[in-house]
Amino acid sequence: MSGSLYAQVGTKFTGVASYYGVPFHGRATASGEIFSQDSMTAAHKQLAFGTLLRVTNTSNGKSCVVKINDRGPFIAGRMIDLSKAAADTLDFIYQGLVTVDCEIIGTAPINRPLLASKNSKAVVVAKVESQTEKTQPAKNTTAQVEAVRYEALSPDSSTFFSVQLGSFGVQTNAENLWRKVDGKYPETRVWQVKLNGKTWFRVLCGKCSTQEEAIILKNKLSKLYPGCFLVKFGHPESTIEKQGE
Repeated sequence: MSGSLYAQVGTKFTGVASYYGVPFHGRATASGEIFSQDSMTAAHKQLAFGTLLRVTNTSNGKSCVVKINDRGPFIAGRMIDLSKAAADTLDFIYQGLVTVDCEIIGTAPINRPLLASKNSKAVVVAKVESQTEKTQPAKNTTAQVEAVRYEALSPDSSTFFSVQLGSFGVQTNAENLWRKVDGKYPETRVWQVKLNGKTWFRVLCGKCSTQEEAIILKNKLSKLYPGCFLVKFGHPESTIEKQGE
């Protein structure tokens, strides 16, 4: 990308949206703002930082307003990478990918992130007082994106691979997804973990003894759950790169 694109208000475009959350929560974005999965923000390869977009899920008509404060996505075929809060508002957490219509509606200051309102029907601008956010340098957008890694302890100390379909802060949401896949795929379960003081409920499939076997299972599941990826269970040093985003 040679420079930022300052497009006119009213400009419209359509493409595939993905979302990102926990692994990047608290890190500096390309604009210098600290990424929060709970803020209504997005990453785009060209649009100027501060651009406000109205994003509409073409499959259900749900929409939200996001602010561009990061660069990406850097995966072929994807146009925009939304925060988890925005993806939740558009209701495509389960799918992982969705086609969206976007319209530029204005601009907003950097360091004043858009936060989802309590009624999820509007967004408000909130001032960020954190000195960390004001002084955190922007990341180098020309550098290779750091691989996201997951590691997990196996209760019986054995090593195996599973496919993660989703991760939820609310247990009932995880159980709802589990019920959809239970009986259709091997070894489906909800796995509870704590991350940065918060409890997460992850829906997993399979207990494959080899990575090759797990990849075959993942390829089957990815048709319905494009955002699924592999997790390697074993000793703390056992890790595996997340497949895709």
